Amino acid sequence: MTIKLTFGNTGLIPHDDQFDPPVHHRLTKKEIERDVSPLNVAARDAMMACLETTRHRFDRLPIPVRYRASGAIESWAIARRLAGRDGAKLGAALADPNHPVMELQNELDGFVARCLGEAPFGEDERNLPEIYTKSAISQAFWLRKGALYEPTSALHRLLEVSDIAS
Repeated sequence: MTIKLTFGNTGLIPHDDQFDPPVHHRLTKKEIERDVSPLNVAARDAMMACLETTRHRFDRLPIPVRYRASGAIESWAIARRLAGRDGAKLGAALADPNHPVMELQNELDGFVARCLGEAPFGEDERNLPEIYTKSAISQAFWLRKGALYEPTSALHRLLEVSDIAS
């Protein structure tokens, strides 16, 4: 009995050659030539984790916490480690408090383009770059050792009597 692995929509699907089952998904030439390196997979996983932050279960969380809770922060860290020098350069920019935050979004977009080799987005994924590039701000927040202040009623009262209440 030999086992044949075929790529499908849900990853690797084992097939038993003995019964010659139908192939669920025949790979196109473009899919065969596509890079499925660990870095490519890690970058895609990080982008999908960023997409998770838009789910309703994260609505009440502060934005940096959404990215951490969805696993996006750790996923991007893995992708940066796998990218070697390019990932280290991005990580240094994210961690540098003097680096302009808004430039980080463009740098992350460039990093993803270099990881994937081409625009990987279909019709239903056109807004994905807008979602995952916003994660650069949250990545920088955590790498720069940012702090969150819980908006308690005591803090609200303190702010109301200060000059910075608005």
